[in-house]
Amino acid sequence: MAKADVFGFDASAWLERPEVQALGLDEQGAVVRMLCFDWLNDGIEPRHLPGLLGLERERVKELIQGLVGELFEFRRSDGRIVGMDLEAQRLLKSEKSAKSAESARSRWKPKRTQSERTSEVSDRNATASRANGRKELEKGIEVWEGQNGTMPEALKDACEAYRKCRAEARWPMYKAVQWAENLKLERKLDGTHAVLTADDLCEALWKSIASGWRSVNPRPNMQKRNKNRMNRFAALEGRDARG
Repeated sequence: MAKADVFGFDASAWLERPEVQALGLDEQGAVVRMLCFDWLNDGIEPRHLPGLLGLERERVKELIQGLVGELFEFRRSDGRIVGMDLEAQRLLKSEKSAKSAESARSRWKPKRTQSERTSEVSDRNATASRANGRKELEKGIEVWEGQNGTMPEALKDACEAYRKCRAEARWPMYKAVQWAENLKLERKLDGTHAVLTADDLCEALWKSIASGWRSVNPRPNMQKRNKNRMNRFAALEGRDARG
């Protein structure tokens, strides 16, 4: 039996009620039948009583005007007959349902999609990384200076600008180890050993900032190198020409 079909019925109180003891058994049966119909249908329309009780209209009128009617009342809002005890139960049930619904709404949280969960985790990690970004860069610069001497201010400025760029783009910040790797002057490029300059690193960092790149891939400025080499050759040729 569903909860909605159940209403409170105190057997002891029913038998002890003076108004019930004054009813005949047929009248008591009519009351119980009316209470059941009332609970299931939120009241009884008067026109349904003859069919509900299986009685003629005149007999129904006698019951309602007699002792049976004293256990019921007419609801003013819609004219239905309702059991006084059931109205109190119905009001209490309605209040409990409203509280349960509110409690369920307060506990309920919409399920997040996998992408939302991943994004939240990424944002948390990125926030944590951004908080330490400046210190990690400083450690990376210390490693560089331990290998190459004092870092030029122009390169420091380029590194700081790229750090800010990554923070504003909400990208995870580089650790000190990654900074040291990105700022290495000697490395293999295209399978060959290459030596970079501070200018090469500056150019790569500013290019990544301007292009919105997540990575920094410095390469030797061959055009500048060739120009310098040509200048050296020109100087040698001039010296040779002078004897």
